[in-house]
Amino acid sequence: MVVFNKNLNFLKKDPVTLFKINNFFDQDLYLDIKKLFYKEDSDELKLSVGFSMLGKKSIHPSKHNFNNENQQKTITKLNEILHSKDFFYFMIKNKGSMWPHVDAQRKYASLMLYFPDEDEKEIEYGTTFWESNTPNFSNKHIIDQDKVNNFKNENKVLYKFPFVPNCMYGFIRNNFSWHTVEPIDVSSNYVRKSINIYFVYNN
Repeated sequence: MVVFNKNLNFLKKDPVTLFKINNFFDQDLYLDIKKLFYKEDSDELKLSVGFSMLGKKSIHPSKHNFNNENQQKTITKLNEILHSKDFFYFMIKNKGSMWPHVDAQRKYASLMLYFPDEDEKEIEYGTTFWESNTPNFSNKHIIDQDKVNNFKNENKVLYKFPFVPNCMYGFIRNNFSWHTVEPIDVSSNYVRKSINIYFVYNN
């Protein structure tokens, strides 16, 4: 049986619950998971709704063929830990960002595990949460750049998750759980890598 750290630390409880678990996985397992991010030309990362610059790709494990036996064992371990939870490999190109949003109503919690390349600039590439009094009932993404600028000028940063290794960050979704990924210029071929885990309602 795979053992992982369950020592949860709360970072904020209002207006959105934010938390972290340090050293979530055994270090060897964490490094094995990192190897699952197969080499991909950053030019192949396509622009998608919600990502305002330079593209992203999210891949469910079932959609990628892991032929290597060690990779298959790692996926089995992940499934053992996460059971049937939805989890995706998540990649954003250098300078890529996410527009302000709160997450879909079908989700009640999200977890993020980051895989930095040990560049000192990366620490700023974590998820940013915003303190806003404006509810977002339908998970509308603010995509117009002027409106994005207004949102950021009118609201203040509540908390930014540092983009550090083997720390599981998470939040409980509500109508005020506004968050973004702010663009960072790390290097021309850089790809931001994470695993995102979603807890969703069954109905």
